[in-house]
Amino acid sequence: MSRATSIPLEDILFAVGYTDIFDIILSKKGKLSTALYEVNSECTTFIFNKSGHLLCGQNWDMDEGSSNNCCYFRKQYSNGDFIQGLSSVIGLLHIGINASGMFVGTANLSSLKNTPRGLVFPITIQHLLRTGINDRSKKWLKTTSKAGGHYFYVVNKCMPAIAVECDGTKNIIREIFGNYAHANHYREAVFDKNGILYSSDSIARCQYLENALEDQVISIDSIKQVLSNHENNICRHSETQGYSQTCAAIIFDVYKQQIHLCESSPCKGFWNVKSIDTKLKENSYEV
Repeated sequence: MSRATSIPLEDILFAVGYTDIFDIILSKKGKLSTALYEVNSECTTFIFNKSGHLLCGQNWDMDEGSSNNCCYFRKQYSNGDFIQGLSSVIGLLHIGINASGMFVGTANLSSLKNTPRGLVFPITIQHLLRTGINDRSKKWLKTTSKAGGHYFYVVNKCMPAIAVECDGTKNIIREIFGNYAHANHYREAVFDKNGILYSSDSIARCQYLENALEDQVISIDSIKQVLSNHENNICRHSETQGYSQTCAAIIFDVYKQQIHLCESSPCKGFWNVKSIDTKLKENSYEV
């Protein structure tokens, strides 16, 4: 791509996995811990597994420029396999679902430990969506070097959900059997030394969501209300360019195989419902 377009390679990499590349560049300049307070990408994620429901999803928060390019698309491979989901870069999903109904979501984390030899986060997501979760892919997750800090969660109806935290040196995988929330700080103690808490309200957002998930009458509609919360900064708005804002929200009902998708701030209530169709079609889903 770089040679064909005469675009510098670093700009190509920045486009397909910019939070990881951003961390690597700032690490080399010794400015990582301070710069992230000014430019950040913040998301709030959840897994709800209770009372006969298995739901997962998140608010997707990015800067204004990226949010204007948010899209939902379906990607079909030459062998007929296909995946679908949200991205700001055509070709690489950032939040996705495969044809068997497995969901992979993510939230940005930041660490002082980064490596240009590791995989940028969208590559990890594509691989998991293609292979599914099994012993081999779990081993790959645990042993493959990642470029920088990130959180991934993988949910399907066949096995326990898994939560993955990583930086440029290690990957920690845990099975999740109940409810679980995650925002933009490391929850595994092994990352305490090098993890950067760049979001001032990450812990509060995570705690609010965990408490909300304990409600005995949780439903799709009540989850939408939780994702619309402004008091705890779950749903973000800003008129200031460069500040993180909620550009999309997604909820996946694993048992019903339905995607509830909002193409802007969830508080506005413009939700689309799509069923996961495992049959091949010529046309992509469109939002």
